Amino acid sequence: MKQLRKSDEGMNLWGELPAKAVIFAACDSVYFLEHAPALVYSADKIAKNVHLHVCNPTPEVYSLACVLTSTVNIAVTFSFNEVNFPADLNDSARQTYFACLRFLVLPEILPSAGRVLTVDVDCFFNADFDYPDASLGYFPREPLSSSDARIKAGSHVAAGVFWLSEENLPLAKKIRENIKTVPLNWFADQIALHQAVVDANQPLAHRFDAQFMDWNFRDGSVIWTGKGDRKTLDQRYVARKKSLEQKVWQHCQQDVVILKPRLDCPFKRSLWRRDQAFPFSDLRSYWSGAAAYLQNRHLNALVLEAPLWMFNNTIEPFFPAHTTFYVPHREAVSFQGGPKTNYYMQTVFPWLFTIDTQGWGGGGAFVTRFTQQTAFSSTAFDKLSDYIKTGQSKFPQPQQGWSVQAANITRPFIFVPLQLPHDETIFYHSDISMAAFVSALCSWVDGTDFDVEILFKGHPVNLEAMAPLVDIIATAKKARYVTDVSIHDLIPAAAAVYVLNSGVGQEAMLHEAPVVAFARSEYIGAVIKGEIDNLDGTFQKTLNDAPHSRVERYKCWYAWYLDEICHDVSAFTTLPGRV
Repeated sequence: MKQLRKSDEGMNLWGELPAKAVIFAACDSVYFLEHAPALVYSADKIAKNVHLHVCNPTPEVYSLACVLTSTVNIAVTFSFNEVNFPADLNDSARQTYFACLRFLVLPEILPSAGRVLTVDVDCFFNADFDYPDASLGYFPREPLSSSDARIKAGSHVAAGVFWLSEENLPLAKKIRENIKTVPLNWFADQIALHQAVVDANQPLAHRFDAQFMDWNFRDGSVIWTGKGDRKTLDQRYVARKKSLEQKVWQHCQQDVVILKPRLDCPFKRSLWRRDQAFPFSDLRSYWSGAAAYLQNRHLNALVLEAPLWMFNNTIEPFFPAHTTFYVPHREAVSFQGGPKTNYYMQTVFPWLFTIDTQGWGGGGAFVTRFTQQTAFSSTAFDKLSDYIKTGQSKFPQPQQGWSVQAANITRPFIFVPLQLPHDETIFYHSDISMAAFVSALCSWVDGTDFDVEILFKGHPVNLEAMAPLVDIIATAKKARYVTDVSIHDLIPAAAAVYVLNSGVGQEAMLHEAPVVAFARSEYIGAVIKGEIDNLDGTFQKTLNDAPHSRVERYKCWYAWYLDEICHDVSAFTTLPGRV
């Protein structure tokens, strides 16, 4: 069983580590869903921060965590780990692992929090208390009279409350190491804990007793902790626990819920400390403006702010069927929300967002609503054109100054801005992979009778991800790969711009260039639709694309896009809007 009880190398956690003294508990998903609300809301009453660790979290765990952390005044942090239990592991051993889990994780939490009160997840607080002014505190007991040596050894200490400060980190690690050496049977955590404090030979600086942790549920005790059948049979415990759990239901009686991604942590799953300085660009800051924009539209909405990766559709059943949801950075195909779910997403122009019932980009329901009009205003096109002609773009661009002469380009070229191969807009909105797209273009350009070459530009966000594509490009005689060139130099000089569905295609429209899109995008109705199996015919379309009618089509699309589809959130940020 040693593989279940990790060593000092760490436990491959993800989530958020606390930065101050906390009440700490750990459990599996079942216990979290059953007991976490009472623990968190009781701690909120006494203004004590909480850290909860969950092993093998389900989507429902993430959803409840979002509700809890957004409906209290304290700081609630969460961490997680995964364990693949052996198929032959019996239920008793599995339950023992979860009983030991808090002491396995404690050495990971203590250095960050500094001071940790470890408790049972199925407890709750009835009264305020002061954290001990000591480095060690525990609950000593008279051992039970039993012929079973294991029970006797495990009853010297009540493991439901344990206090350590950071200076006692070696003791926390010793408990973890002891757990690795004892059989994975009930009382393993208490045996390991007792042996560690005996070996440490430290004076008991702070003694917890039944007045602090109480499984008889007396008035005046600080913690009530459920033991065995008492969790379901004792009416006083059950009634008080239910009164705390009701707060989840009360907070969830909402007409509108806005899921707001936290900006102070990574958008992707990782491990960070609560007070860790996480640098983020103005690009991300507009997301805060988008949430504020939605709040302004729905003044009584509940805002659930959490790491983006925690949001999933299991949050919806916590709320009434009539609740409208606003979900960031997701689509119906991935989030699979209900009929009252809307999806909001940042566009290629960072201050503009779309809100749609199906998704964003090529997955938006709005895409098919565009029709060519004869009467429209060119104001939107003209203002955005002025914006991009100053060298601005969603992602930073090198300084302008590149020229075809300096690059020794002697024939017309097609500009292809490469996209991230793993991007969701490729996964959900394209029938062609990035590698297949590049390979097809490279094969075509070397064999076509058209006197043309291709310039591929790496995506500035992740040039390392371009490596497989660069290898393909290197096999073509009439293709080049560049990185240190602004798209605003390349687009005006190009004979055409080819994309799968990149936002650069939308920017290229503002340069009035012929744009060919080979996948689904929000602007597909205004540009040339590429045929990957007929690249000669596709290029011929670019040659036949009359400049005047092309620009009129672009202007019409931008008038529709900004007037009917986009939402300008710049008024709700400290960042400037552009239009």
